[in-house]
Amino acid sequence: GSWVLKAYPPSEYGSGKPSKQVLEHTGPFLVKGVDQAGAYWLEDPKNRKQLRPCNIHLLRPYIIDEGRTNPLEIRCKDTTDEYIVESITGHSGSMKRKPSLKFNVKWIGYEEETLEPWANLRNNSILHEYLRAQNLHQHIPVEFRSELL
Repeated sequence: GSWVLKAYPPSEYGSGKPSKQVLEHTGPFLVKGVDQAGAYWLEDPKNRKQLRPCNIHLLRPYIIDEGRTNPLEIRCKDTTDEYIVESITGHSGSMKRKPSLKFNVKWIGYEEETLEPWANLRNNSILHEYLRAQNLHQHIPVEFRSELL
């Protein structure tokens, strides 16, 4: 439940940062849990997507004054065209054919729902919650399955 900043993982080319103009860390991200191997599960508050598990050496604490700072506002401040999923109210299509799946999505701050394809939502924690509620947890992508989540 704590907030962290995440460093870019190193690559064969060096530090892993996309460019010199990018800060060493990105975030903040919400820690959702730790698995048995010690990998940390993070969630991006901007789009409620779960990130791939990462090692602790890539993380550092994000210190906030919750009375004055909202981590979601900090995460979203660079872009204005972000949409955040509030809930998923239903789906159509076959679970056996993921490209045919469409989900009814309610967005934060908007009245109307939209139909979104599986590819746009597959990493979203709200979708994972919806699949668990519908007893379709076996369709959560393997990289996001954990006993902790």
